[in-house]
Amino acid sequence: MAAALPASFSWAAVPASRDFIVPVDDGYGMEDCLAGGASCAKLVADSWCKINGMKTAVHYSPAKDVDITASLAQKSPHQRPVQAYIVTCSD
Repeated sequence: MAAALPASFSWAAVPASRDFIVPVDDGYGMEDCLAGGASCAKLVADSWCKINGMKTAVHYSPAKDVDITASLAQKSPHQRPVQAYIVTCSD
């Protein structure tokens, strides 16, 4: 026996989101706009999302160490931390 759903119920899909880690030396100039909260930050983040098949940026900020997976088992004491930004895009 199937249960009846209320008339206000919707099966609308939850918008998908995806995080991108963007290195500062990627050649796109992300750091110029995202570093100091410049007025172009939203425009650059939205553009990054669009070139990666998403609609808009919902969040962008400097990436923390926990956002980036290290490819080395052990860090060198002279190794500089990876400088990157995280951009969260949504459909």
